[in-house]
This record gives sequence, structure tokens and C-alpha cells, in this order.
Amino acid sequence: LDHTKTSMGKRMLKSFLEQPLVNPAKIIDRLDAVEQLTMKPVELGELKEILGGVYDLERLMTRVMYKTATPRDLKSLSLTALKLPEIKELLKGFDSKLLANCNNKISTLEAISNLVENAIVDEPPVNVKDGNVIKDGFNEQLDGLRNIISGGKGIIDDIAEREREKTGIKNLKIGYNRVFGYYIEVTKYIRKQTLANCERFITDELKVAENTILGASDKIVTLEQEIFAEIRDFAATQLRLVQETATAVAQIDVLCS
Repeated sequence: LDHTKTSMGKRMLKSFLEQPLVNPAKIIDRLDAVEQLTMKPVELGELKEILGGVYDLERLMTRVMYKTATPRDLKSLSLTALKLPEIKELLKGFDSKLLANCNNKISTLEAISNLVENAIVDEPPVNVKDGNVIKDGFNEQLDGLRNIISGGKGIIDDIAEREREKTGIKNLKIGYNRVFGYYIEVTKYIRKQTLANCERFITDELKVAENTILGASDKIVTLEQEIFAEIRDFAATQLRLVQETATAVAQIDVLCS
């Protein structure tokens, strides 16, 4: 019996079987809807194909409301919203009471899809703490911090070049590690039994550059988390619309099945 395309439809089909209709008028409405769908196999096939790309709106919104939604969850919510206009357009070709009622209850959720598509990258990481969640151009402050990072290599290269010219040490270079940050490294010419092979130094200029670059990195992580939380909280304000849409889409899925 189960030829549903969505998790929402699968759950609704189960509830239909567990709680059969007893009202004759409602039974006839359901039969009319199924009959119309079978009379238009092309449109039925197109509906099924679109439904195959619909994510579980009910589960996604649960995560949104509990503030556990990930960047990928919001992207899934948006990708589903982008399919809703196609579903509504196809449903216009049917005039059965039940199908028309479902179409009326489906919202296109444009507010969510517009925000998410403008704000979140096309392939976001699982965790917002991983960074690179928010698109360039969405937030001016974030763009500014990213410019500092992208220009950071140039700043460090310029300092290294100036230090080589001042000291006349051609093998002078600037390195970085998580423990010590940026440092100037000069290779030593040493005896064979000596283990250390270089000396590391810092200058005021390099320290300032380090504070600027590393400070920007920390601020980017914090700011991305704040922006993501605002987007997630906005999605939460659309709960009623999403729930109504999810129920209607699930019903369409079951009727197609």
C-alpha cells in the first residue's frame, strides 16, 4: 500500500489505516480526490516526482523550535519551500474538494526560503561552529572580518620580506602554530648533536598583526553563530504556516500513493 514519497506522508498513511473514516461524505471526498489523480497520470507523476525531493517539515520544525536545528536543517527547510509553488501550480489542475482544500492550506513559505537562500551557503557544514555558514555579502561586519583574514597572508608576507631586508637573513621566515601564534624563525647552523635547529622571535609589528588576524577569526565564529541563531529564530515564528503546509503536503502524498 505504501507508495508515499515523504516521511510525513508515510506517517499519515499509517494514521489513515489505523483510524479509518466512518463519515460517508468524507469517504466520498477522499475517493473523488483519488479518482481525479488517477484520471491525470501525467500530473500525478509530476506530483510524485516533486514530492520525492520534499524533506520532513514536521521534524525539521521540531528541531527549529528546540533550537537544535543545524545549518543543513535550515537548508533542507528552504529547499522544500522552493518546491511548494510547483506543487500548488499542479494542484490548480484539479477541482476536487479535498485537493483544492489542500492547495489552499499550502503556503509557499517564501519568507523562510528567501532568508535562508540569501544568508546560508549552498552546502553548509553540519555544525555552525565549523564556520563558513553565512554567505559573503549578507552581513557587512562579517565581510569586513573575512577581509582581514583573507588579507592576513599578505600582511604576514610583507612583514617577513621587510625583516629579511633589515637583517640580511635570506632564510628568515614567519611560521604559525596554535600554541605560540605567529613567530619569526631563523635557521641555525649547528653541531650534529644539537637537537634544536632554529631560533624563533617576535616583533611588535608581528604581534599586532597576530592579534588582528586571530582576533578576527574568533569574532567570525561568534558572529556567524549569532546570525545563524537569528535566522533559526525567524523560522520559528513561521511555525503555524509550516505545520499547516506539512499536513496538507502529507495528505497530497497519501492521496497520490
